[in-house]
Amino acid sequence: MDVWCAAIGPAEGDALEQALEVFGEREGVERAGPADEATVRGSIETALTGESWLVMSEPRGPAAMPVLQDFARTIARATQTAVQLVASGTDPATKKKVTVLQYAAFEVRPDGDTRGMKNEAGDAFLKECPAIDDDAPTSELWGLLCSMTDTTADGLGPPFHFVVHKSAVTDPRIAALVAEARSALRVEVSNQPDGRTLVRLQLADGSRRLAYLRSDEAETFKRVIAGSG
Repeated sequence: MDVWCAAIGPAEGDALEQALEVFGEREGVERAGPADEATVRGSIETALTGESWLVMSEPRGPAAMPVLQDFARTIARATQTAVQLVASGTDPATKKKVTVLQYAAFEVRPDGDTRGMKNEAGDAFLKECPAIDDDAPTSELWGLLCSMTDTTADGLGPPFHFVVHKSAVTDPRIAALVAEARSALRVEVSNQPDGRTLVRLQLADGSRRLAYLRSDEAETFKRVIAGSG
């Protein structure tokens, strides 16, 4: 999906502000100013329920989802509550003359577990407006996001701007594993029949460490260890 806008929540506004502080302290993450080019850009918006969402205009594009999922895992861990990650966008693979609208939704738990989910409001919106004869359906996609979050997404809430460097590891669990791997005597990475990746570390003190990673976590781990970030 070609992401146009996204949101993470719902949670108490104060908890989200504290979670943003945690995210900003991650290695490879820097706070940016409103006029700076930012990897993650948005504001804290209050929903009709009284809870808040992190509503984002960046990151965008077909490569946005890994950044959004890493961001959501940090928020879930910092708030110690399951959050939703919802995004609206378009289908870049469609061959139709109209622009097909889409959404993606995930439940992200404090342990990092991320599972796809349905959003009833999103389904209802797309039933009424599945496609549009416009290659830049900005208002429709923001409307889709607003329907999924019960917010107006007017950008009037407290803003946040971050630059996430390519070498950054925003997931605390993977960051700890990378730190151990960098000082380990031996690192072995192998694919498992269930689709996960097994990382074996032989540490300097003689102990061993095993870690099972999902595909996205394994991609981040291997990229950083290889120094390709």
